[in-house]
Amino acid sequence: MYISLILGFILFYSVHLLSFFTNKRSKLIEKYGERGFRLRYVAFALPGFVLMVSPFFLSNERSTPLYSDLYSFMNEIIFMALILLTAGNMPKSLTKKVFKHPMVLGYALWAFAHFLVISNVYGRYFFLLQWIFAISYYALLFYRDRKIVIDWNLKATIPNFFATVFMYFFIGFFHQYFTGKNIWRLIW
Repeated sequence: MYISLILGFILFYSVHLLSFFTNKRSKLIEKYGERGFRLRYVAFALPGFVLMVSPFFLSNERSTPLYSDLYSFMNEIIFMALILLTAGNMPKSLTKKVFKHPMVLGYALWAFAHFLVISNVYGRYFFLLQWIFAISYYALLFYRDRKIVIDWNLKATIPNFFATVFMYFFIGFFHQYFTGKNIWRLIW
C-alpha cells in the first residue's frame, strides 16, 4: 500500500516538475501543440494520482489525530486555502501579486490542515507528502519567478472571492459523499 503511495507520488510530481525545464516544455508544446501537450501531461499525471489516492479508501488503519482541536477550525482554514487556490487562476488579483503562486500555497495549507486532523494512517502519510511537495514546489517557483512583477486591479480580485464561495459550497456538498464526513455540521 505504501509502495503505491511512493510510486504514485514520483509519477505524479515528476510530470509537474516539467514546468521548471522551460526549453523541454517549449519543445514538447511545439511538437504536440498546446492541447496535445496538456493531454499528454494529464495522461502521465493521472495514473500517479490514482496510485496515490486509491489505497486511501482501502486503508482501515487508524490512530489518534495529531491535532484534533484544529478540526473545529477546518472550515475557516479550507476557506483560506480556497481563496489561495482560486487566486491562482485570476491573472491580476491582489492575492497573486502578494504570493506570486497562491494556488500552490493554498494546496500546502489544505494538505497541512488535513495532515493534522486525519485519523487514517495512510492518509496522514499521503497529506504529509502533499504538504512537503507543495512547500518545496512553492520555493522553487518563487525562486524561478522572483523577478516577475504582477500588476493587479480590484476588478480581477472580486471574481476571486465569488469563485472561492462557489468552490467552498461545491466541495462542502460533495465532501460527505467522498469521505463520509459531513463538514456542514461544524458550521450549523
